[in-house]
Amino acid sequence: MVQPVKKRLKIALSKFEAKREEWASSRKKNHNMASIKQDVVLLLEKLQAAGYKPVLLLGKATKKSHGVQVFIPRCTLATFAEESLKKMG
Repeated sequence: MVQPVKKRLKIALSKFEAKREEWASSRKKNHNMASIKQDVVLLLEKLQAAGYKPVLLLGKATKKSHGVQVFIPRCTLATFAEESLKKMG
């Protein structure tokens, strides 16, 4: 079931939608994609500290295939979990 979106989040998303194309092109032009990934890693750490078990899969299409990056917070994983994440990557 679709969850209702909070008012503050809805406003923030509508503002972002208005400038999405400009934001993405400026990030790519200024080579700031690494800083965005660093922010993601920090957010994953915060989610883990809050009690969640976050995993983020980033996929990107290349000319010949698709690449996937797996982001997890710093933690110790079971061997089967490590193998599963390697397969996903």
